[in-house]
Amino acid sequence: MKSEDFKAIISHAIDGEIEAYNFYAGVSEKVQDPALRRIFSELAGEEKGHREFLRTILDRGSAALQVDDTRITRSRKHSKSLP
Repeated sequence: MKSEDFKAIISHAIDGEIEAYNFYAGVSEKVQDPALRRIFSELAGEEKGHREFLRTILDRGSAALQVDDTRITRSRKHSKSLP
């Protein structure tokens, strides 16, 4: 996989996480039920965590992962530095 393709895919995934975060955070502000508010806030937090994880991958580049046509795994060299 080309580095540009890798960056485009991860950037697209980050955009999706931001969109999901905004959705869940917005819903959590609108619902009246405290239990639902907590659930949607937790979901927003999960999406924020996903975005941070993907940002770390993007910042470290494709060298942090072994990328081939069938699967993506963490490289042994970088496995301790990725969450």
